[in-house]
Amino acid sequence: MKLNEQIREHRKKLGLTQEQIADSLGVSTPAVNKWESGSTYPDITLLPPLARLLKIDLNTLFTFHEDLSLEEVNRFCGEVEQEIISNGFQAGFAATIQKLQEYPNCTLLKFSLALLLEGRLQISHLTQEEQEKYICQLIDWYEQIANSQDEEIREPAISLLVNKYLACGKTDKAQELVERLPDKRATDKQILKINVLLKQGNYQEAAMMTERKIYGDIAIMQSYLMKLVDIDLLLNEMDTAAWVADVSQKMATVLGLWEYNRFICSLQVAVAAKDVPRCLELIQKMLEAAQTPFKTPAIFRHLPNEPMADDLQAKVMMVLLRQFETDKQYEFLHSNSDFQALMAKYKKIHCG
Repeated sequence: MKLNEQIREHRKKLGLTQEQIADSLGVSTPAVNKWESGSTYPDITLLPPLARLLKIDLNTLFTFHEDLSLEEVNRFCGEVEQEIISNGFQAGFAATIQKLQEYPNCTLLKFSLALLLEGRLQISHLTQEEQEKYICQLIDWYEQIANSQDEEIREPAISLLVNKYLACGKTDKAQELVERLPDKRATDKQILKINVLLKQGNYQEAAMMTERKIYGDIAIMQSYLMKLVDIDLLLNEMDTAAWVADVSQKMATVLGLWEYNRFICSLQVAVAAKDVPRCLELIQKMLEAAQTPFKTPAIFRHLPNEPMADDLQAKVMMVLLRQFETDKQYEFLHSNSDFQALMAKYKKIHCG
């Protein structure tokens, strides 16, 4: 809550009127009314007696220790995203700064807004040079979060930072952060929670939790398979890399993952071999899959089937096209006429 909201809420909680607040502080009733509406603020000399009158401390009055609810955080993120859509990334970034100034100690808000901005930055029309200042600020926020006391948010922030440091060659800093991550317990806490739900007869909730765990573990497994392909390619073990890629494709097919996931590892192998026809085949399949709506497979039937955002496919396509056209690993394809035609076809469909 903002200062004006704190004054209004705690005044009402104590059953005081604006007139009583005004009389106690020696100001006019309209002045108190303006404080509560947010159009003006109390004089600095009135803040300590105002806090005492409301039976709160100054930290509470200024919301220094305030935690926002998940609903509030989601609402603020929605407001920032709408600002980006309506007025551009720079406007959304300015709105984020304002929100974080209002709630400087809410780690969840900072992390949520940082992730939102990072996602939007990747699909913005800003040049790499223009993006750089925003990237530096995002890393600064992630570093602040990595030092917070909130374990649930601190750990993903550290993991994210590790990857960013590795990407820019800061291996020592990455290693230092990795050592700060806790070792996981041998006993899976999720299994214990599911067992409790089953004993309580909460079968639907137990099914949702189980499916959510499986879905998350599948995503982790796919990441490990991609990494194993990278390692095999570095060892020049092309046949093994191709075999792992085939395993990844079969797993994605059997478990009903988004079709796009089936081709990622195979493309890694084809790019390493500079197999132009195979690369073009896989890129086309990935682009076709990216524009096909994902249907939740039966194994995840208890999970909420949230509708895909109207512009999500367009965003994914934009990121893919940019990656294929600018990433150095695809440079050997850039002069190929079939590749150029493929890019032009999908850019015309999705970028106008």
